[in-house]
Amino acid sequence: MDRVSENMKGDFVGIGINFYPYKDTISVIRTVPKGPSYLKGIKAGDRILMADSDTLYGKALASEDIVGKKLTDLVPSHSRDTNHYKALVNALKEEKHWAGAIEIEKKNGQEVWLRTIFQPILSGSSHEIKEFSLHCNDLTRTITNSREDQNIISALQRSTAVIEFDMSGNILTANGLFLGGMGYQLDQIQGKHHRIFCTEEESSSPEYMRFWERLNQGQFVAERFKRIDSRGTIVWLEASYNPISDVYGRLYKVIKFATIITEQVAREVAISEAADIAFSTSQQTDRSAKKGSEVVKETVSVMHQLSDQMAQAAEGISELDKQSQV
Repeated sequence: MDRVSENMKGDFVGIGINFYPYKDTISVIRTVPKGPSYLKGIKAGDRILMADSDTLYGKALASEDIVGKKLTDLVPSHSRDTNHYKALVNALKEEKHWAGAIEIEKKNGQEVWLRTIFQPILSGSSHEIKEFSLHCNDLTRTITNSREDQNIISALQRSTAVIEFDMSGNILTANGLFLGGMGYQLDQIQGKHHRIFCTEEESSSPEYMRFWERLNQGQFVAERFKRIDSRGTIVWLEASYNPISDVYGRLYKVIKFATIITEQVAREVAISEAADIAFSTSQQTDRSAKKGSEVVKETVSVMHQLSDQMAQAAEGISELDKQSQV
């Protein structure tokens, strides 16, 4: 087993081999007959794997990066305090069956996840462990996508008011931002219907029934919503209701993401009312200005009339004066 085969080639992800742990290093005893490793020419005595001159696990781990190294050397240092790593080490030490994920670090720093099964093989006569069977396949894409999805959800939970309903509208759960914004504790609303956040007029309307019909048809609904908090105060939400399906495509809950915009709506209403007042004042001023203009015109006309009358009177007086002098 001290010899490492020089001519092994092939893809070693998803292989089947028999092995035993020696000083925390996997050494191959034999391959599973007719399995991928057997067909690729892997031999007893190989340690861990022998990758070809290209790479292993994607395109970044060459043969010299793994041959002769301990299994733990391939696990990133930041992952060696995780539960799954400790479980793996304990299983190897105790020579027990283990199934789980192994995180491997590539030479370029990228990580690869492998779903792995270690199975001890007992000797038929002594019932002692003769060897282990190792099977693994690549989980990197699955775990990477799962982590990304979880990070997105965590970000939304930190920054957005979130509440979940079943497809009938009954409340399943809500996060702290939603509960704080609406003035509730979770146990006060859990199991109750969505209509507790609505006015009686809205919850009994045909539009409200159509709202839930749309959600049950898988349609999302996004707009501004007028809601009522625990104190009976109006709360405005910018929100979207999103139907969620299971792995079979069956709808099973609705998640609502919301931002409380009550203050924004109040400012918009104040601005609108101020604009209405300004418009009304402008109209009144315009009417007053027109009326004032008419008054000025009438005054000027009267003054002209008085001026004419005074001129006529002056002429009459002058005429009488002339007559008296004769």
